[in-house]
Amino acid sequence: METRYSQIISILLIALGIIAAIFIEPSFFKIDREWKDFSLGLDLQGGVELLYKIDLSEIEKADHTNAVSDLRDVIEKRINVLGVKEPEIESVLTSEGYRLKVRIPGVTDPNEAVKQIGRTPFLEFQKPKPNYLDIIENELPESPFEPTELTGRYLTKASAVTNNTAIEYFVELEFDDTGKELFAQLTEEFVGKPIAILIDGELISWPTVQEKITDGNAVINGKFGPQEARELATSLNNGALPVPLGDPISQITIGPTLGMES
Repeated sequence: METRYSQIISILLIALGIIAAIFIEPSFFKIDREWKDFSLGLDLQGGVELLYKIDLSEIEKADHTNAVSDLRDVIEKRINVLGVKEPEIESVLTSEGYRLKVRIPGVTDPNEAVKQIGRTPFLEFQKPKPNYLDIIENELPESPFEPTELTGRYLTKASAVTNNTAIEYFVELEFDDTGKELFAQLTEEFVGKPIAILIDGELISWPTVQEKITDGNAVINGKFGPQEARELATSLNNGALPVPLGDPISQITIGPTLGMES
């Protein structure tokens, strides 16, 4: 009996000590702040899961793994800009090709997530086909250009610039070492011919190559206004997609399975 009373008294003393600590120093318990700062996963706060088909049709098979890895890095960067902590990004090779699964905690609107992930434009340079003159002169319903290896995958910087009159705006591009080499080869091969610049599959400009360019700098002239040029440069700098990424083939809203009580 005395032992039981001793246990009860000990519990009461501990409780009184905790209460006294709260009144003396309220910051002793920072439950609310610490809970808000704690990074909650998808199982605790819910979120969305998106599944994409990765289009590698224009990438050499030997480069598929690197292209998929680069795509994961860019998507993670895009999500991190939104302030989302610990997104789950996984690539899977299926019998039908590569798939990219993106799980974003704390986001409840799949459409908004799709918009944020896919809004970075896909930049590509295309070369004229061998019969491009016949296509143009005869107005054939066929594109006179075909893809090359040079895409936004090799972009390091994009800048909005203007000419001396401040009437025309352009977007200047700088490539990494691999991009410089590809651009130099492309401009050397097609001196006197046009090189097409496409964004999200839309033909923006097709400047004629005057000489071989070795410094890795290119210009997009799409008759931009100042705002359009800045927005395009910003989007490209935020992470140009190394391969095209269309709408997700599935999207799921996931509710918290453990609950805040956990």
